Amino acid sequence: MDAASVDLCEIDLSSYGLQFPADRVGMVLMQPSLRLSSVEPFEVMEGEKRRQLALISRTLRIARLADHGAEKTHFTILPEYSIPGLEGVNLIGQELAEASWPTGTVVIGGTDGLDMSAYTQLCSEQGTTIDRQNNSPERVGESQWVNCCLIWVKGTDGRVLRWLQPKIAPSWQELAIQHRRMFCGRSVFLFKASFRNDVPCYFFSLVCFDWITRVGPQLLPFHLL
Repeated sequence: MDAASVDLCEIDLSSYGLQFPADRVGMVLMQPSLRLSSVEPFEVMEGEKRRQLALISRTLRIARLADHGAEKTHFTILPEYSIPGLEGVNLIGQELAEASWPTGTVVIGGTDGLDMSAYTQLCSEQGTTIDRQNNSPERVGESQWVNCCLIWVKGTDGRVLRWLQPKIAPSWQELAIQHRRMFCGRSVFLFKASFRNDVPCYFFSLVCFDWITRVGPQLLPFHLL
């Protein structure tokens, strides 16, 4: 499935003091074995949520340890569907708000399927940014659900902010389900920070099929670049 149009929303993180080493960054990536419901909105199964939350906590502990050799874990990655709903989002937010979580860091994670009510609540919470023009809750239909990517940034002043970015293109499996439908996002956040040698650096996050969907003649990543 091709995306009709995708906007780029640039976010300058310089005011949050986000700087990365010029030679290497510390990263921790979670690779879970997920058990999801077989129908939309593809949620972590009820009996698996405790286990999944424990795995998230363990991943965050590993990130906090930073025994990979870098000064700290600059990027912590939790893949698509790894975060079970609002409870999982809140767990991550609470961990990042603790004084022991290092500043100048980024956490990127994907939630399981969010219904309109859960997505609306996330969008309304303090410290949250969405692309109101393209991805506001008012654009999500009653029968739709959202496959959502969240990007948390903890600035050098200790503030924790987050950006919500709905997935743009359904996968083949998601397209095969007809009784409900995934809300398709229409924008990507591009974050600007810097390396310590004053060279700018940029990063953005895409979910699953977004890496290979097309906007016109181009694959989405090249369209954005």
